[in-house]
Amino acid sequence: MNAQSVDIPADAPRPDLCEALRTELGERLRTIAVGRISDREYDIAYMRDDIAEEYTDEMREEIFDEVVLESIAEDKQQDLFPALGDLQHTIRVFEDGINLVAWCDDEAVFVGLDPDATLLGPAVAVCRRML
Repeated sequence: MNAQSVDIPADAPRPDLCEALRTELGERLRTIAVGRISDREYDIAYMRDDIAEEYTDEMREEIFDEVVLESIAEDKQQDLFPALGDLQHTIRVFEDGINLVAWCDDEAVFVGLDPDATLLGPAVAVCRRML
């Protein structure tokens, strides 16, 4: 796998969070995207080169549309488990990657990881600390 990476641009959304994730996870970090749910807009703050080659712009739009729909379900999940407090993260584990979505008010932070479950703890810890 060609896992070339780029630095986090200075104008990236949530640059401190992005740098912290990049520092903590290194080359095992695949993607960071920050979305504003009510505006139905998102920005890709970081994407590893080999991952960028796998997804078209249309595919990225569809993924974000799913995140928007998931935010609707998030409200129901919180209602079902009131003793647990606010839903902070959702995680999808696939054969070849792990997707973490951190929820913060009207914002969703999508974090794509390599398929190593040990990355979840550090990724969640960074998101909790910085969101």
